[in-house]
Amino acid sequence: SRRWTLDQAVPMIMAFLSVALAFDWSFFLLARFIEEEGVHGHEGAIRVSVTQTGTNITLSAVLMIVCCACTFLMPATMASNATGAVIAVVSSLATCLLLIPACLVAFNACFA
Repeated sequence: SRRWTLDQAVPMIMAFLSVALAFDWSFFLLARFIEEEGVHGHEGAIRVSVTQTGTNITLSAVLMIVCCACTFLMPATMASNATGAVIAVVSSLATCLLLIPACLVAFNACFA
């Protein structure tokens, strides 16, 4: 049995990766929303941007998770970094695909 310890750099890696991915993916989603709003209206733009750009964002997240999962085969320190990275990617994906569209719906006047 292999002893599994958490490296002290994991929280910092998670914070940087979460912020970077959430900002990047949110910009992609909001840019698509702005492009589509003139064509489809507010709710249609949300639907199209989440459907079209959300697919690309999800594929990007899946690729990152698969790449990080490959490092689980390495020594324990690297495996703990991979765990932090996977958690950061999943939380950023949830933020981008759930929270951003919910804010677009809830605060309609701010984005009009």
